[in-house]
Amino acid sequence: MYCAGAVMLLLSVMGKVGAALATMPDPALAGAIVVTCGMMITLGLSTLQYVNMNSSRNLIIIGMALFIGVFLPAWLETYPEDFRTGVKDLDKILTLILGTPMLLGGTIAILLDNTTKGSRKDRGIDAWQNHLDTEVPSTSTTQTPMETSSDNTYGCFWQGRLYQYLPCCSRLPFMPPRSGTDCTPTLLQSGGAGDNPLLKDSLA
Repeated sequence: MYCAGAVMLLLSVMGKVGAALATMPDPALAGAIVVTCGMMITLGLSTLQYVNMNSSRNLIIIGMALFIGVFLPAWLETYPEDFRTGVKDLDKILTLILGTPMLLGGTIAILLDNTTKGSRKDRGIDAWQNHLDTEVPSTSTTQTPMETSSDNTYGCFWQGRLYQYLPCCSRLPFMPPRSGTDCTPTLLQSGGAGDNPLLKDSLA
């Protein structure tokens, strides 16, 4: 990325370099674009190796994201007059967002993946966590291992209090389960709060 940024700066400052690049034959440029775009697509799809592709949930999410991401921008380009809200600035913003396949498909995939119920295994969270754990070796045998429990993955200090005062929030499909959402026991067991009386009083 640093090299690409340096090349772009060079092309924008020195006109002769840009003119030399413009003399590249169209077939050679098309071949480079095909290889580059194909690599970008496969790099994006390679992240799905951790996802359970036998799950109908994941197949529907991926299929809808790909189909809408390809279909809707093409429809807007073919029939631009059919999509008008009456406000020119709003039309430009919506056309830019809905006309970008990667942005539209990625947004739909993220939204559906975080609002549709699914197990950690189906979503690939467990496999991805195990992959990260194998890449990061332990520096000390006495060091406390990284917390990888599924109960504490989404744990934060506000979730326990939120579920305490608003129990209905735990039933939302995009919220983590009720068990293990309170980080207070984890802090107390790790000794972080026991050694600090101020932190222990605040948690109490």
